[in-house]
Amino acid sequence: MSSSLHARKTPKMISRSSKNVGWQGPASGKSILSAYIINHLREAAYCCQYFFFRFGDHTKRSPTAFLESVTVQMAQDIPAFRVEMAKLSREGVIFQKKDSRFTWQKIFTSILYHLVLSKPLHWIIDALDESDSPKALMGLL
Repeated sequence: MSSSLHARKTPKMISRSSKNVGWQGPASGKSILSAYIINHLREAAYCCQYFFFRFGDHTKRSPTAFLESVTVQMAQDIPAFRVEMAKLSREGVIFQKKDSRFTWQKIFTSILYHLVLSKPLHWIIDALDESDSPKALMGLL
């Protein structure tokens, strides 16, 4: 984590290793910490995309929902990515009703991995265990 983040008075959880943060139990503040980190990164002008899986909301628990959300955020944040996505749209590529592997292959492997980015991407993924397919998603990432 950046030293500027540690320099501020931040929640104690941030100073712990990411291994400890990732393995804490339910209702331990991980989602609040995720939101805090997202806000910090965005305020500092980092390229940050995020997704909060929610078991109780069927529209927010599939790998495809995650990929769609991150894709939209990247298109908003990265002009070259937006141009490439527009090309796919003009070619008639439709991502709705496609499985997550198709979306990953078409967007991330074919487009994102070939772009030269001026700064790194930071993805915050909260409650991955609440996904319909956490193992499948981890296999893509």
